[in-house]
Amino acid sequence: MKTLFILVGPKGAGKTHIGTLVNAQMAIKFLPVEPIWIDYLQNGAEDRDGWDIVEEEIDRLFESNNTEHIPELEAIA
Repeated sequence: MKTLFILVGPKGAGKTHIGTLVNAQMAIKFLPVEPIWIDYLQNGAEDRDGWDIVEEEIDRLFESNNTEHIPELEAIA
């Protein structure tokens, strides 16, 4: 069974830093989603939802690796 850990917090809370450290120290794959959102906002197709794109990337990561995964989600207050 694969496990998904999600880092949620406000901008600047250290999600990317923690995810990068965990990736390096524990071989748990880290998926920073901010670049996905930036690409979607700059070039996104109007017929697709940004969350669908993030979900597809998570699914792709799950299919290509046999380890735990940590996507980063920014909390919006």
